[in-house]
Amino acid sequence: MKKENVVIFGVTGVVFAAALIGGGIYMKTERDQRLYAGTASAEAGSDLAEKVQKAVFLAEDSGVWYLGDLEHGTIYVTHTPSDTLYDENGSALDPSEIKKGDFLQVEGDGIMLESYPGQYPGISRISRISGGTEADAEKFEEELSEILPEKDPSEIPFLNLCYTQPNAQVTTMATQGGYTWSYTDENGNGQSVVADSPFILEWSELNDLNTANDEGKTDLELVFSQEPESVTAKKWPTADRGKDFDGNIPKGESVSVEHAKSWTIPEAEAGYIYEVDAVFENGTVTYGFEVKK
Repeated sequence: MKKENVVIFGVTGVVFAAALIGGGIYMKTERDQRLYAGTASAEAGSDLAEKVQKAVFLAEDSGVWYLGDLEHGTIYVTHTPSDTLYDENGSALDPSEIKKGDFLQVEGDGIMLESYPGQYPGISRISRISGGTEADAEKFEEELSEILPEKDPSEIPFLNLCYTQPNAQVTTMATQGGYTWSYTDENGNGQSVVADSPFILEWSELNDLNTANDEGKTDLELVFSQEPESVTAKKWPTADRGKDFDGNIPKGESVSVEHAKSWTIPEAEAGYIYEVDAVFENGTVTYGFEVKK
């Protein structure tokens, strides 16, 4: 068994890897680093009026939608919508009903993050409209194949946190901590990796999210890049971060994790640091994040 004692001090990212949306630094693959290395576009300025654009649905991967901008001929991403998706008649629509080549009317704040591909976190409504075919999506195939390469079995799953702020749905990425991971390499040889990390309140970097409401609570959807077999969570008061525990590590408070269509933490509360432990077919991974008001 190959063992790599890697100490991870909360390497993080956002919406889907290495970007700064609410803070943090992620360390995923080159694809992820390109995907999330952005900041808000200056084009939007301070104009927050609703913008409407036409797009074609290309693909879904790990809780992320890839859309083709029909006006500019470019690809951008947003997290898979939950309660903001509608059909041609204005009725609520399940994301599974959207097919490659469907035309979509996308409404939002118009702020596209400068990354590759672009990120659009401020979408408020997506409506399927008529006219789209798979041929419309195929125009973007070459670029999409560069953005979505074949997955590497050694790649550790990442965790996106999807939640709702007033007038917007937001996605940020949890910080990845320690893990154990086993896989078969390209030569057919079994490999096992162990990466250690300190106690979560001692992480030097920790991604955060803001509830942006008076209650200081928000329902969190946990979107993993691979489907886990089980998920558990704990939380600690943010005020305890950085304290010297002298070996007496506090146990933390157990947090309810629900699983229906997706994994969720109901009413995640500001003022706490959360640890999420996920068990996968190939191993276990720990994630962390802070909830702020």
